[in-house]
Amino acid sequence: MQTKAPVAAHEAQQPGCRLRPAQLADVATLEALIARSGVGLSVGFYSDRQAAAVTRMRRNIEAKKLPAI
Repeated sequence: MQTKAPVAAHEAQQPGCRLRPAQLADVATLEALIARSGVGLSVGFYSDRQAAAVTRMRRNIEAKKLPAI
């Protein structure tokens, strides 16, 4: 059984909302989002120090996934 591509599936669920690959110009915005969500979502599960460490590590991993343009 063939499934829709992730972008096509998203557009079917959220009309008018289009996904695109991240670009180098998006790095600052993505880093801020990762920092806010990493710390915010860890409340009650990790200490502030642990949350900050995981957020730093995650941000470095995600930045390496962006295409070199």
